[in-house]
Amino acid sequence: MMNEDPEIVSYRAFQNRVTGELMTESTAVYAEDIPYKKVHPTQPLLRYMDLWKFEDLLKTGTLYFARADKFDDPLEGTASEEGIHGTSRSDLALAEKVTMAEGEYEKLKDFEKVAKGCTFVNCWHINDDESQEMWDAYTTSSESVLVITRAEQLLASLGVPVFAAGVKYLSRDSPRTDMGNRSLFFFKDEAFAFEQEYRLLVDLAMLEDKSIRHDHEDDFYRRVPVDLEKLIWMIQPHPEASEETKAKLAELVAEFLPSAKSVEP
Repeated sequence: MMNEDPEIVSYRAFQNRVTGELMTESTAVYAEDIPYKKVHPTQPLLRYMDLWKFEDLLKTGTLYFARADKFDDPLEGTASEEGIHGTSRSDLALAEKVTMAEGEYEKLKDFEKVAKGCTFVNCWHINDDESQEMWDAYTTSSESVLVITRAEQLLASLGVPVFAAGVKYLSRDSPRTDMGNRSLFFFKDEAFAFEQEYRLLVDLAMLEDKSIRHDHEDDFYRRVPVDLEKLIWMIQPHPEASEETKAKLAELVAEFLPSAKSVEP
């Protein structure tokens, strides 16, 4: 399909899941409504963590993915409010060709609850430099560490397929365009824009173990195997780290990551 409008980046239509046949005409998807932020393969990605979490990463060789319904943000993985939802330019283009059944918004809200309970997320910070605001938000003391990787290294290090992209930040009165089952997890409230998040996502459809016990603590997260040598590019202690913390960090690096670079603040 020829596209003469540079603001149109794709097209979408409803498809019969059984036959693969398109059930509606294709309609425009505009760049402004895409939730996924592209990140250059060499872009540095930063993860701030308490030292005990870093030690856990090294000893287990896994990244911790938290279940989406356990996050503090109540808008995590949710559609925009009724009356706002469906008003983006892409959704209005879709509405010209497709008449939504009555109760579609309620069905979407019901789906959200299910999706949040079986979707797991791991977060990184897109930045070339460290941020004191991120230290304050994501570590509990100066006994903490900054792990630095690059986007291509992070993806190459993972032991299972993941869905990955930068997050898009919107005001509460902006529509979150539904681009598929995982798209709502890549919209966040603009109050969190300082995070500049690069998000890794896995859900039960992507994992071998497709069972879950919603009230069992062992199912509040998933651990994804990771190649530490591929993942970790540099390690940096907290700017106010004690000599004891630095010594502990050096000990861990020597044992688990002898080839890693360590940068002193």
